[in-house]
Amino acid sequence: MKRNFSQYLSDNVNCFNVSGGSNNSISFTTVRDERSELLKWICPLESWKRHQDVSATRVKGVGDWVLGSRELQAWLEEQRDGSVDRTLFCGGIPGAGKTFVCSLVIDTLCDNTALSNVGIACLYCDYRGQEEQVTVNMIGSLLRQFVAGQPEIPEELIQAFQAAKSHLGGRALSLDKILEIFPQVLASFDKTFICIDALDEFLVEHRAEFLRCLKQVIEESPNTRLFLTGRPYIQAELDKHLTKSASIITVQPSQDDVTRFLIKKLENDPEPEAMDDCLRSEIMERIAKEHSEIFLLATLHIDAVLGEVTIGDRREKLHEIKNGLDDAYNANLERIQRQRRAKARLGIATLMWISLVERPLHIDELCHALAVNVGSKDIDTGKIPSPETILGSCLGLVTVDQGTSTVRLIHATLQEYLRTRPDLFQNPHSTIAEVCLSYLNFQSV
Repeated sequence: MKRNFSQYLSDNVNCFNVSGGSNNSISFTTVRDERSELLKWICPLESWKRHQDVSATRVKGVGDWVLGSRELQAWLEEQRDGSVDRTLFCGGIPGAGKTFVCSLVIDTLCDNTALSNVGIACLYCDYRGQEEQVTVNMIGSLLRQFVAGQPEIPEELIQAFQAAKSHLGGRALSLDKILEIFPQVLASFDKTFICIDALDEFLVEHRAEFLRCLKQVIEESPNTRLFLTGRPYIQAELDKHLTKSASIITVQPSQDDVTRFLIKKLENDPEPEAMDDCLRSEIMERIAKEHSEIFLLATLHIDAVLGEVTIGDRREKLHEIKNGLDDAYNANLERIQRQRRAKARLGIATLMWISLVERPLHIDELCHALAVNVGSKDIDTGKIPSPETILGSCLGLVTVDQGTSTVRLIHATLQEYLRTRPDLFQNPHSTIAEVCLSYLNFQSV
């Protein structure tokens, strides 16, 4: 029976016992605690939570052209003669929808192999989490997902876990040990798939090492397939460190994809009384036809139009939209700054915090950070903004990952854009430092 990373979410195994001799007898009677502890020891990252968030926002039918492509079908087929490389790379410009494509492929694999002994694991690289997304963690996350998909934990892994616990403070699982154990874990499946999104967001200092580790994994596991997405320049690194014969798909949304997406957005119009058939047709004509190459651009444009509250204002906004991402971000920032003063200030402060902090912030952390009054003796709980107010002030440029409750910019390109706009934030680093120091000195903290 197939057990992949998605099934781990509802793992109902009650117990498992492993005996390694009189001195090494291990009895886990509460698997939900012990099994969870062992899996976290393999790797603390929980990549499937990001997958759940992405899947929840996908629009049905969007990206289906990838599933029917010759390249994907060949990649899925058994090719014993080696005529088809086991690596498939989906490259595309920023905002083309590569993350949605990766999510779609993962869910399709899960659906199509539900009754088979097939293992599936995923990674979503993220510019925000580069410090924790080092090679040992990322390869460890893949191992964790495959182990979680098995009814029993490999004995070698359990013994390594127990040995690590005997050291003062515990000992982390090394990259060498992960790579040593990986082949035997994958061998327990008839076939395995590894899907990795946004390789370009993997920390560049570690990317070559990561790719070499992936190469070792698939070379030692002939039934493993590798699906990757990233910006086009990543292909040169794949050629150098992974394989020179990867199959290639260029990700570019079709006009039908954008049309389906716009229809869904219009169905969820927050101000339906500010829409008529004529305006709806104009939206479909202008955005779907003129801005279909970059999915993100279509998203920014429709959000800007639907952000207006009258038919006339929406029509004006529709005719103001321009072609480039920078133009779209400029327009969105102007909208944020045109809000009433307090809300505009909140929106800009939110963008400052998210774009400059060293690690992703939990939504509660952000709420508290935005409520700190430097110099006060304690935080005024009455001034803590709600998550809804914060998100509303950013007009769609910020979102919350439901699986982790961390806040994020809608796309890596927004982070890149904000780096070119130092004029937006006044003394941002000193502001963040002062807020953090004030918070640490609060009486209630």
